[in-house]
Amino acid sequence: MSVMTRTPLVAGPKARRTLTTSKYLPITVTLALFVLMFTVGSIIFPGFFSGQVILNLFVDNAFLLVLAVGMTFVILTG
Repeated sequence: MSVMTRTPLVAGPKARRTLTTSKYLPITVTLALFVLMFTVGSIIFPGFFSGQVILNLFVDNAFLLVLAVGMTFVILTG
């Protein structure tokens, strides 16, 4: 009796790496959602599309950025 097994597909060294590969998919979706939400916000609310709003987003969420970097180091070092 024979058992049929699938052999995994392994990408060669010359495989194309695009933003839609599974490695880059989460960051691509995150950036796309950010651009979509920023675009919708700028259409609905006048004055939303300005540099000050982007800076305020980073300033107000700076503690999350510091936490994310710290947790990344914890995960990487084990």
